[in-house]
Amino acid sequence: MAAPHILLFTDDAGVLSSLEFSLSLSGFTVADGSKADPSAAAALVIDQVYRGDGLKTLEALRSAGDEVPAVLLATNPTCVLRRRAAAAHATVIEKPLLGDELTHTLADILDLSAKGDNIMPTANEDDRPRLPEGATPYKRTATFSEATVPAALLNDHSTKEGAWGLIHVEQGRLRYIVADPRRPAFDSVLTPSTPPGVIEPTIAHRVEPLGEVRFHVAFLRVADPDQ
Repeated sequence: MAAPHILLFTDDAGVLSSLEFSLSLSGFTVADGSKADPSAAAALVIDQVYRGDGLKTLEALRSAGDEVPAVLLATNPTCVLRRRAAAAHATVIEKPLLGDELTHTLADILDLSAKGDNIMPTANEDDRPRLPEGATPYKRTATFSEATVPAALLNDHSTKEGAWGLIHVEQGRLRYIVADPRRPAFDSVLTPSTPPGVIEPTIAHRVEPLGEVRFHVAFLRVADPDQ
């Protein structure tokens, strides 16, 4: 099987060279996006500082009918930027890049990890949060879309002590990231066919729409055995 071809849009030759090397180790090939036809790529990786506003490049491609999967690399992305990226069907990864996050994300959007190709999976099942026995629901949020998701959910946040949560995706795909130093790093993509994402009390986490999505969060608690 041919290696998935990734086009990288960046003004930094050093970044291009570095990512070309690191992604090649995971089975990808990388080329300079400014010199290639995006429609021939498996995915696009766009630096937000590319030509002053990298997302404009993707928005122009989307307007021209190009639906190639895309990843946006950004430093301290704002909620406005995240919403623009979601509208352009792009996954946002924060810079500086840590570990294999880019490889994991590309693996997921290309659906290669499930086929056993030389791409690492997006999440370690041993690190997946688990809901305790006896947890019962007591409320739920409204159904959110990529356009209506509250800004707080897009940034690291946590529930109060004793409040568990289940993220139910009704339509589309939603990235769920546990980013708490008390837990192993966990990064997964939720869909209607996957189990709900489990939110542990007080553990920092965030979500990121991957294009069009509808989801809600149910809150649960475990009864005190002494009461």
